[in-house]
Amino acid sequence: MAPGAWSTQPWEALRTQAWLENTRKQAQGLWSVFACLDDDLGVLRDINHEQEQVEVSHARWQEDHNLHLGIGGFIRTLVTEEPGEVASLLKYRYRERDIQITTAQGQLLLDASQRIDELNKEAVRVSRGCTDVLCRDLPGPLLY
Repeated sequence: MAPGAWSTQPWEALRTQAWLENTRKQAQGLWSVFACLDDDLGVLRDINHEQEQVEVSHARWQEDHNLHLGIGGFIRTLVTEEPGEVASLLKYRYRERDIQITTAQGQLLLDASQRIDELNKEAVRVSRGCTDVLCRDLPGPLLY
């Protein structure tokens, strides 16, 4: 029996010992692992078959929903900005100036942008004369 091969044959102790010794010699200092599983009821075969079915089903689902996954991923990037994306976008936009922005700097820009948005909203509320607590949640146009 070759290493790594499945066998449904019962194994003999002396032949198995000789095979193990030969395997150790061939391994030349590497650790050898020998696994012997009793699968009289075919449980391992059934588990393997079920796993293959799950993988095939998953591959089919991905094929069928590839367009949905692509559009969903695109929409997600529009809704959530990540520091790395901001850095990449700015590198692309100002590539002729050869600026280098790290992910940490991208996060700093996102934080600053969010703070500016908050300040702009507050400025609109103040200019409308709406400064009490009840007016804080009123939407206002952003000033740029």
